[in-house]
Amino acid sequence: MSKKTCTTVFSILSLAAMSLAGEVTTNEMPRQEQHAGVFRIMFCGNSITRHGKAANLGWTHVSGMAASSEANDFAHLFAAMVSATRPKDTVEICYSSSNAYSNEMFKEKFHKKLSDMKPELVIYQGGEAATANDPKKMVIWQEQYDGLLNAFVIYIKPLPKIIAVSTWDPWIGHGPNGYKSNSGGEKISKVQKACCYKLGVPFVSVGHYAANGKCFGTGESGGVRWHPNDAGMRGYALELFKAYLTLYKINGIDAQATLDKAVVDAAKTPRAAQKSVAGGTVIYKVEKNDTLEKISNKFFGNADKVKTILKINKDIFGNPLIMPPPGTPIVIPQGN
Repeated sequence: MSKKTCTTVFSILSLAAMSLAGEVTTNEMPRQEQHAGVFRIMFCGNSITRHGKAANLGWTHVSGMAASSEANDFAHLFAAMVSATRPKDTVEICYSSSNAYSNEMFKEKFHKKLSDMKPELVIYQGGEAATANDPKKMVIWQEQYDGLLNAFVIYIKPLPKIIAVSTWDPWIGHGPNGYKSNSGGEKISKVQKACCYKLGVPFVSVGHYAANGKCFGTGESGGVRWHPNDAGMRGYALELFKAYLTLYKINGIDAQATLDKAVVDAAKTPRAAQKSVAGGTVIYKVEKNDTLEKISNKFFGNADKVKTILKINKDIFGNPLIMPPPGTPIVIPQGN
């Protein structure tokens, strides 16, 4: 059997396995114990993880801020990807705030929620509120970050698995590894990584996505545009899923293919209906020397669908329009 044939067979088997994914739902109800058949993920984060409507910011729905819909934020994409590895389980999502240790009044409620929710997995997203250029404030923030990490271990029984993600730091210029040398993002990320190392918590970086202008800049106000858009959210989901596969020792799963399917499925959800078209969608990976016209011709036999392809992938192509690098997955509408 040729290498190409083996790759094709592996892809088919991977997609077949993913088609058997379990259900994903949000559940904020306390539980007395963990249950077989239920895998609960707690997302402890800030506005990147989840934000309510904010008319003053031009923000009109509830999701991770700057995502086009709830289904397209990193929490829901990641949960869908986890579900693909747990076909017999219902994957539940619940939330808590990564700013809980910034105020003594919030600590008790936060601790109770950790105890009540009993998640199997915690995703810890935070660090954006740190003031890296003020040493005294930085020390206080480090104590809060470390304290919150330890709270997961102290108050959640049975002990959950934890994955932490670095701070989001766009718009300041970046070095080859994502964060610019000696920048606030790099300083904060180093502190986060050190705190995680002490507890043996896997730590993933999204610095290289924050360095990519296609991964932010979507929204009506600067406050929204600072956040990761759909492309940035996919970056979060992909890096977290890779860490999840390693943490749970899961082999034989193509992380990118799992993300691609989650993106397609997200386009089919009612809240993302405006991002889809009649007949469904497929994922296409950009090839060398591709243009929008070539892609349209490849799928439709003419260049008439350029605007449609561009509209459904506006977070990837950006403004002004720049073709993404080869291998970038984009959504291709099917039907009329």
